[in-house]
Amino acid sequence: MIVALYAHASPDRQRENEPFASNQISRMRALCEAQGFSVATEYIETEDTDTEHHTPMFKKMISEATEETVPYDAIIVSSCSGPFQHEVTYAIYKHHLGKHGVDLIDVDQRSLDETFSVKILRLVLSSYEAPLKNDHILRDWVLDK
Repeated sequence: MIVALYAHASPDRQRENEPFASNQISRMRALCEAQGFSVATEYIETEDTDTEHHTPMFKKMISEATEETVPYDAIIVSSCSGPFQHEVTYAIYKHHLGKHGVDLIDVDQRSLDETFSVKILRLVLSSYEAPLKNDHILRDWVLDK
């Protein structure tokens, strides 16, 4: 499997704990080695904005992952990293990326399987999308695209 890695460390956190982003990347690389994944690219976010969904590397990663020709099969993230700190946000992006054939894997989970709450949230999101027949509401309200 070809993957991308995403790490986010706010400037405040970097000052407190210098190797925060590099520790995330190290854990992700170890997972890749253990699972036999090939790393295509790394997105390392150091900018701090009012919302973590508007950081340049995050927007670039989501944009590239939703193009017609996707350069990787999955994005590996850390649940302690930026926009993926909250399970709801993680589930929304996992659902959105999954529609483009890209999986979202949390390096901090004990297994690569989804947690029960993420599965339930994805089911709820799917049930809301089904009658709409397009995803403009999800895209406009939640993903800010």
